[in-house]
Amino acid sequence: MKQKGKEFEISFHLIYLCVLTILGLVMLWVETGAGRPIVIRILCLLVLILIWVAHCTQIGTASQRVYFYTITATLFLMYYGSHRASITDMPLVLCLILIVLSLQEDMGLIYLISISYPLMILHHIFITQYLSENMTKLVLSRLVLGVVCVGLSVFISHFFIRANENKRQELLKMQKEIETSRNQTKNLLANVSHELRTPITAINGMTEILLQRQLDESLMGQIDDIHQSGQRIQSQINGILDYAELNTGTMVLNEQVYNVRELVDRCAYTLYANRDGKNLAVSVDVDSAIPTFLYGDGEKIVRAMHQLIDNAYKFTNYGSIRLRVFSRREDYGINLIFEVSDTGVGMSKELIHRLFEGAYKEDADSARLTSGLGIGFTIAHELTRAMNGFIYVKSRVGNGTDIRVTIPQKPAVIEAKKPIEPVKEEQTTAPGNTRILVIDDERLNLKVVRGMLETVGYQVKIAEGGSEGLALCELEDFDFIFLDYMMPGMDGEETLRRIRSVRNGFYQQVPIVALTANAASSARVQLLELGFDEFVEKPVEIERLKRVVEELTGGNKNE
Repeated sequence: MKQKGKEFEISFHLIYLCVLTILGLVMLWVETGAGRPIVIRILCLLVLILIWVAHCTQIGTASQRVYFYTITATLFLMYYGSHRASITDMPLVLCLILIVLSLQEDMGLIYLISISYPLMILHHIFITQYLSENMTKLVLSRLVLGVVCVGLSVFISHFFIRANENKRQELLKMQKEIETSRNQTKNLLANVSHELRTPITAINGMTEILLQRQLDESLMGQIDDIHQSGQRIQSQINGILDYAELNTGTMVLNEQVYNVRELVDRCAYTLYANRDGKNLAVSVDVDSAIPTFLYGDGEKIVRAMHQLIDNAYKFTNYGSIRLRVFSRREDYGINLIFEVSDTGVGMSKELIHRLFEGAYKEDADSARLTSGLGIGFTIAHELTRAMNGFIYVKSRVGNGTDIRVTIPQKPAVIEAKKPIEPVKEEQTTAPGNTRILVIDDERLNLKVVRGMLETVGYQVKIAEGGSEGLALCELEDFDFIFLDYMMPGMDGEETLRRIRSVRNGFYQQVPIVALTANAASSARVQLLELGFDEFVEKPVEIERLKRVVEELTGGNKNE
């Protein structure tokens, strides 16, 4: 029996049993006047009851039960056809059963019940000799008609089943091709992301390090411009990857506890740092009643808000942009609400409708006058939908735009902190007491990450590649390790496995964090499953590195 959906399986079984029961009762009624023993008719009734018992109790597999019903139907037909007057009526009953069985798409069932008619013909020719003695032209024509009808029913059933099987194979082939295409797209995105993010890591990292120093004001301004340009390239890369993942259906939510204040700070940074020389008044209003911690995909929220804030800047030349963040309690948790309001060019009702259908810009002139890829709202909208949220847009041409983003979030359950125990001076976690190893195959990346960590005050050693990093781990003790995942030769996965096993498992409890240029939404889940404690997405930022070290060291050094 072909594999079917549960709903179809139940419907087919009920239809088949109802047809068999009705036909069985009618045939027994017809046989009442044929002088058959009443004991046989009672046995037939018991058999009908038995098949319903088998159905209700779900004895055996679904396939086994269908074969049991069909064997029962075959015996009924042979019992009915064994009477001389019924041999010419038998094809009518048989064809009706064949129609029902063709829905099951199992030729074994078709052949099983079809054999009953030729067997009954042979029975009346050689055993009862009814047909050999009374073979009139009328009887012969009815027999021929019956054989033709049954034969055509079997042929049509076979054709129908074969055609459906071919269509099913074509659909499976198409599904495999789509899956292959998705995997190729996913691999391409991972490779493109890695190749683009590696140089962006150097640009953003080096400029961020320089911005921490006391340099000439004019030079600082130029460095900041370079840094902002790198941030914009990074944002556009993220947008392309998000858009591609949404289109291919490979977007994965990485839900975890996040700090709402930090999330809002990241959105506010985009608001204040993205002015592009425009004389705009910007403001951020955050409701103090918002819970400090929530459970959800904070990174997706930040990316959605970056797109909306970026769009507000693109289409606002004069006036102001305001970000308001607040929350509302609901039965299911918290609605986290962001409002982005601007005094820009505004939008018509037609454009708003078209925005919800896909990427669009007001006209060619605005496309030339503004930067960006024109897919910002689409990305923000689809990211919000992926988190079961929604976007409301209110706008009039020439009067600016108000966008409200509502995202359902769950309250975070934060474990109560244990009482703080006195610690010895040598156990304190000042950055200077934490020794960190950075392993990467790119010298520029090593230079950037090392510079960032040393700016905070950590003791840092670097290793160019997995083999060199493994050798250092065998000789020295480190409190924390940053490990690049995509490296030639000994890759991040193998390096992680070997480091965990050296020196009798010394590094089993040492936090090892993946550095990856793969920004795909599924990357975090995959890396955690491999055994990494966390991951940091390239291009790296000083605050992100500092935060992950502080979170994973937990305030105590490795003993």
